[in-house]
Amino acid sequence: MLRLFEPGLYCGNSFDKYGHRIMAFDGTVKDRYLKLSSEGQFSLVVELEGVDKIPEGWSILVYIDGEEDGLALLEKSLFRGKHVSAAGTVYLFRAATNPGEFDLKRYHSIKKHAFALYNGRVTGTVPGERIRFLQAPVTCIGEWLRGFRIFCRRILLDNLDIREAGTAGAMLLGEKGMISSETKLLYKDSGIIHILAISGLHVSLIGSGLFGILTGRKKLPGLPAFEGIGIRRAALVSAAVMILYGMMTGFGVSVFRAVLMFLVRQAARLVNRTYDMLSALSLSAILLLAAEPYCLFDTGFVFSFGAVTVIAVSAEFFKGSLSRGLFFWLFMLPLFIRSSYSFPPYSILLNLIILPLMELLIPSVMILIAAGALLPGSMAAGISSLWLRMILYFIDTLSGRAGALPYSTLITGRPSVVRMAACYTCFLLSVYLISGKKASGQGSMKRKTGAVLLTVFGLLILLVRIHTGLDICMLDVGQGDGILIRCGAGNILADGGSSSESALYEYSLYPCLSYYGVRNIDLMIISHDDYDHLSASYELLEEGRIRVKCLCLPDIPENDKGEWYRKLEAAADLRGIPVAYMAKGDVLVREASTGTQELTLTVLHPEHGRTYADANETSLTFLLSYGEFDALFTGDLESTQEESAAEAYRKYKGSPDPGGIELLKVAHHGSRDSTSEEFLDVFEPQLSLISAGRSNPYGHPHKETLDRLENTGSRVLCTAEHGAICIRAFPDGRFLVYNETYGTD
Repeated sequence: MLRLFEPGLYCGNSFDKYGHRIMAFDGTVKDRYLKLSSEGQFSLVVELEGVDKIPEGWSILVYIDGEEDGLALLEKSLFRGKHVSAAGTVYLFRAATNPGEFDLKRYHSIKKHAFALYNGRVTGTVPGERIRFLQAPVTCIGEWLRGFRIFCRRILLDNLDIREAGTAGAMLLGEKGMISSETKLLYKDSGIIHILAISGLHVSLIGSGLFGILTGRKKLPGLPAFEGIGIRRAALVSAAVMILYGMMTGFGVSVFRAVLMFLVRQAARLVNRTYDMLSALSLSAILLLAAEPYCLFDTGFVFSFGAVTVIAVSAEFFKGSLSRGLFFWLFMLPLFIRSSYSFPPYSILLNLIILPLMELLIPSVMILIAAGALLPGSMAAGISSLWLRMILYFIDTLSGRAGALPYSTLITGRPSVVRMAACYTCFLLSVYLISGKKASGQGSMKRKTGAVLLTVFGLLILLVRIHTGLDICMLDVGQGDGILIRCGAGNILADGGSSSESALYEYSLYPCLSYYGVRNIDLMIISHDDYDHLSASYELLEEGRIRVKCLCLPDIPENDKGEWYRKLEAAADLRGIPVAYMAKGDVLVREASTGTQELTLTVLHPEHGRTYADANETSLTFLLSYGEFDALFTGDLESTQEESAAEAYRKYKGSPDPGGIELLKVAHHGSRDSTSEEFLDVFEPQLSLISAGRSNPYGHPHKETLDRLENTGSRVLCTAEHGAICIRAFPDGRFLVYNETYGTD
């Protein structure tokens, strides 16, 4: 099992005015780096080890806010091994509680980060303090290299804007924290996010380029020919430079792998032996896993080693660059989809254009740094920065244009391990048919045809998802509501908002929809005009990555429509999405498809055109019927309007005692003023679901409501305790509560 830090290992009694715990710790500096937030604010992240009450080998992160200049001075003074005291607001890394959500706790557990301190303060050091050799006898070279990296970063910030400097710094210096959120999203959606991480491509360009120059095989433009210093000397010098480069960038997983493989190649030259890529790859994997076995769960490890393995294997079976490229794309595709639940098809062509540009981009960054260091403010520095900006602008423009094309992102959903195994089996069999014993004439054609058919079949296994039956997933949105209903190939989103989660769409709703392979929302239902029920749904409408076919709103008078109600109407109008205004008595029917029972939505509230005291009373309340299975969704329906919904339910069932339902979405997050005894006597739910935030300021769900539900005999589940709650319903009225495997690999 993956190790997890247990919060009970620390204690403290200081709290801020919001009830957040404030604590102070003593420790030694392990690492630090500058980070740029999505709001454009700088913070210095300091990693402390040797902290009391924290397990040995674990560390904590301290986030210190400030200006770039002051943080850079502080960064220089906080050399590795320095004893400091840090204080701040404790933030525990949260595990994924929704399908497809990034598992922050798992990610930091792999890196042995126990928790973080925000709004941090560090004492025990003086900003601008110089590093002394006697203070850091072991790490002084690393600290000098860190100072050089800070110096290079400063040159980039002086000559480029923040976004360009962040991109260039990530590519050459490993300054991942400086990448802007817009650049990350742009490059991820276009399938070129890998160029921002220092990997074999970067090490090969720098190391092999330096080796070629030192041996005289490569000539620098504008300089006289250089005879070289010999292969062995060049191998030693280039190897030493790459070790220093790895130290400067922090020796991440991909950097360690690339540098070690480069060292093995240079060692082979020194002893006149043949270099074997798979042997070098295996050595780097053994050393990495011996030092930290949990690297095996790191996505960067999987992609880095997976990509090089595919490259090495393709070289054994294929000679042409086109066939190698196709082999690489096919074998990396399942890993990419398993991680991101989608695939940008234009990335294949985009990489063919952008990867050769890296041979210009990396040297251009190096030239700008050299010009900025030797001739600050000169024409040479200006021309270098202009040239670099042109390349970055071209890459950004090309990525943006590719993202604007139709079908720029194909949402595929997360394939299971079984489907991935079946897909890889088909791919391997196709490779065997092509590269096996050679046949001629008709036999060769049969092999090629069989290989193509197997490849296509493998892609169909990976990409095609067929959903049958009815699944209901109440997402963990904090203080708000969000419910995904999937019936056969149809999808319904009932609400989608939160007052406690500021980026709900980006971090929870969109990943969940992608996880299930949802490309279209057939019906988006917004219960009422309340931000905690529509914030993420509104973003989904505005962004347009997932198509919404129809927006459903409660039918209320024009004068009662609030700000967000009108914003939803405007967003739908801009996208050409029809709006259905629903009221009591309206019925929507989804006809049965193969393997799917007919689905019926019957609106029980509000009444057409009636004015209500507040938005909660207008909550669009509907009954979902799937064979004998009934589920009631109530929004924030208040007790004053519950009798109206109950009356409509009796009328729909044609009986004064219609019998109970299987599932109830408890109104208003379990407020004491909703879900009355009379209401429960009519519906008698077997299972009641409550959506509420952890430690929310309203005290939801209230004890009075929980007692009423318990007295009714209903089982109660709350997202604050269980995370997302998933229901599998059957036409005979049976249903199953199950848990998804939350989080990305």
